[in-house]
Amino acid sequence: MDKAGARDEKFMRYAMAAHGSSVYLVALAQTRSEHDAQDVFCRLLTDATAFTSDEHLRARDGAHAPAPGAQADEADP
Repeated sequence: MDKAGARDEKFMRYAMAAHGSSVYLVALAQTRSEHDAQDVFCRLLTDATAFTSDEHLRARDGAHAPAPGAQADEADP
């Protein structure tokens, strides 16, 4: 993982505390895979999106979960 593009620990702690449970449950329901649901947070760590609000952060996290049976596109931010 490229550390230059990674988010800081403070941001990730906040995102996980504020939205981690609900985002994980949505990702798990959509992917039906614990591993794929956890990948949502790995993608958040390296994503370059500048979030404008908590609602934006929560929506973007959930948007990274692929549909059931779909392959995640590694080039997709």
